[in-house]
Order: sequence, then structure tokens, then C-alpha cells
Amino acid sequence: MITNEIIENCTKVIKENGQKIFFAVMTMLIVSHFSLIIAFGFVMLLSAVSSLLTFALLAVILVFTFGLFFGFCVLMLLFTRSQYGVIGHLFYGFKDLKRLLRASLPFVLILFGSCFAASVFLMVAAPNADPFALSQDDISGVIVAVSYGAIILSILLYLPFVFTPFTVFDFADEPVKNCIKRGTDVFKNTYRIFFKGFVKICKKDLCLILICAAVMVLGIKSKTFSSLAALAIPFGAVLVYIIFTKTVILCAGVYNQFLIEQNGAPESAEENLHEETAQNTGSPLIFQLNETETTENNETDEQGDVEL
Repeated sequence: MITNEIIENCTKVIKENGQKIFFAVMTMLIVSHFSLIIAFGFVMLLSAVSSLLTFALLAVILVFTFGLFFGFCVLMLLFTRSQYGVIGHLFYGFKDLKRLLRASLPFVLILFGSCFAASVFLMVAAPNADPFALSQDDISGVIVAVSYGAIILSILLYLPFVFTPFTVFDFADEPVKNCIKRGTDVFKNTYRIFFKGFVKICKKDLCLILICAAVMVLGIKSKTFSSLAALAIPFGAVLVYIIFTKTVILCAGVYNQFLIEQNGAPESAEENLHEETAQNTGSPLIFQLNETETTENNETDEQGDVEL
């Protein structure tokens, strides 16, 4: 598996389907934010009634988010294979809700676990972090730090399952448990190629996002950079979506190339077919082939005698 070829294929996918990818990302952004706004209102209402209902609604939100992510992965895989794909494929996962629920289980559990771990860390590191003990700026800073920590932890923990949407889509006849295992096996065999490709395809965007982060930090400490910090926030958000899109396309390219190499060249496939046929039929096949060759030789000899 050659990293440069995968990067070239990913670049080709972006150039040929740039408009569709842009509209797909925008659709994900609008639908997810609209649903989060509605869900947040219900969470605020249910939190006063029951914490269990709040957790249940949060789980539904996470499953819905994973459904959009699943559809986006399917769309990028179709583009990678030069197959027909439309924006409607974003909602492909919702056709089979039971399968989607099972496939989203690692995603939901990892996010819940990361948020819980971040909350525990906050309570241990800052036991007086409450609205009565902290100023408004301190509260926002603590929330932002905990949120970024939970997001980074979730990404790191979900990396082994990053190929799950592709395997669930390709192997629709297999149980989701087997598809998840297939996805983790693909990651074990391709993680080096994946990380190398990620650095190559996103190095410029990563440098820019680090610059934006530095400008935002300077804007907090100095009023001179406050105007630049205000511009860096939306620009950084755009860069995050660009990195996300390139990463999903890279995952699709690595996964597709891995399948091609696993299937092997046509010659090796034919050899395997002959071996399986010989094993299934055994010696009668050899006997039949020898008998056929003997018959053909006899017929050839008879024709030669007639001509003479």
C-alpha cells in the first residue's frame, strides 16, 4: 500500500466531487446544529424532571449524529470508487435503525465515557469550580478546556473504530459485531499508512489551525490582538471541517486500497479458484482430465492415419 498513490486518489476525489462534498458538509452542519438546538431545549426541560430522560435524549442525539457521519462515510466511499453518490446518501444509515444503533454503540459509549472522565477530572482538579466561586470568564474558560479535552479524548479512543462505517456498509449481510471487528482489523493493518497520509494531506491545514489557536490565546491576553482573535475563531472552525472532510476521504481511500490488496491480483485469484476446485473434487477430476487428454490424443492419431 503506497501512501503517495492514496493521497493522489484523495486529491482526485476532492477535485472531481468538490461541489457535492461542499453541499454534503453544509447539509450535515445545518441539520446537526438545528437538531442540537431543539434537543438542547428538551434537555433543559427534562433535566428538571429526570436525569435518566436527559441521558436518554443525549444518547438519541449521539446516535443521530453518528447516522449523519455514517452517511457521509458512505458518500465518500462511493466517490472514492468512482460510483454514483448524491446528498441523499447522508441519510443512508437511517434505513436500518437496528443496524445503525448497533454500529453506533462504540461511538456513543466513547463519548459518554470521555465526558464523564473530563467531568471527574474537573471536579478533582478544580473542586471549587462552581458559579458562586468563579467569575464568568473563569467559568467559560473551564468549560472550554473540559470540552476540548473530552473531544480530543473521544477522537483518540474512536480511532480503532474509524473504519466501522465502511465495513458495515460493504458487508451488509454480516452481523454488525463482525463488521466492527473487520474495521478494527483494517485499522491494525493500516494505521501507519493512515497517520502518514493524514500528515501529508492535512499538514497545511494543521499549521493554519495552530496559528489560529495562537492568535486566539494572544487575543485573550492582549487587547491588541482581540480583533484578530475574533477573525481567527470562524476561520479555525472552517479549518476543522476541512480537516474532518479530508480525513474521512483519506479513510475511504485507505480502506478501499486495503480491500483491493486483500483480494489480490486476478492471477492469484484464479490460482486460488483452481486450488479450491481441486480440493473439492479430489482425484476424480484429475482422472477425468487425463482420460480427456488420452481421448484427444487417440482421435488425433486416427485422423493422422486416415490422412496417410
